[in-house]
Amino acid sequence: MRIGVKFCGGCHPVVDRVAIAAEVIKVMEPLAAIVPYGDAEADLVLVFVGCPAACPDVRGIADEKLRYIGSYEDADLFLRALKKLFPDPESGR
Repeated sequence: MRIGVKFCGGCHPVVDRVAIAAEVIKVMEPLAAIVPYGDAEADLVLVFVGCPAACPDVRGIADEKLRYIGSYEDADLFLRALKKLFPDPESGR
């Protein structure tokens, strides 16, 4: 799986989108290739936003590929879903 990463500009941050992204990427790296958000072969594009406006320019990216993460709760939900796609090899699944 290839996952693109895009950040908002951080003009009105309510949350630390960079810290959230660092935690998400740390978990994702063994499971997926992290690629630039404009990579045409990206399966998903994570858009890390610092406020509810969620206004980064994502023109040219198919809506079904976009996942917005603007809180630790959003990040947790995304990582849970990702881990379901890639079961832990230690669990015997």
